[in-house]
Amino acid sequence: MKKIILTITIFITVNNFCFSQEGMLVREPDTVKIDTVETVNHSARIGGTVGLQIPNKNLKTGFGVNVFFHRKLKENLFISMNTGYHSYGSDNDDAMDVIPITAGVGLLLPDFKIQPYFGIEAGVTYRKYKNDNRSDYFDYGTVVFIPNVGVLFPLSKNIVLEANYKFQIEYNNVKFENIIPMNYYGINIGIAYLLP
Repeated sequence: MKKIILTITIFITVNNFCFSQEGMLVREPDTVKIDTVETVNHSARIGGTVGLQIPNKNLKTGFGVNVFFHRKLKENLFISMNTGYHSYGSDNDDAMDVIPITAGVGLLLPDFKIQPYFGIEAGVTYRKYKNDNRSDYFDYGTVVFIPNVGVLFPLSKNIVLEANYKFQIEYNNVKFENIIPMNYYGINIGIAYLLP
């Protein structure tokens, strides 16, 4: 009888030890993930960028300020609303200001420490052109398409550094058909806030 009791005791002890070890093996320590962009867990982001705007006409490289709102539709798919203010000068006293107003769609790639995305925007730009010698102003709009690529880099749980490259392609003029469209490149960097 003593042998039977001893055998049962040893079996229970070994069994409990094995389950305890198994639990130790499968248990994962609690961690806080801050080195990747938690795009899956946020519904939208709002922010602004500044950057150089490089035209393909006889204008000097301009400077632009942009604001945007991105709303997620699915896990990595988002829609965007965008506007800004871009200013250009030139060597012959010409100057031009541009206000783009666009909507678009984009795709966030799977999470990395630096998370890339790409998208396309469409809309209109409102231009104001001035020649200082004549003080002539021409206000008009053009239809635009803007392919873009960018990256998000986490600064904190809800704030990311955002950098992007945009290529604006202008088409027919809305008001004046004799105005030649202008294409330009934008290199921008700024901050975005992730909304829950």
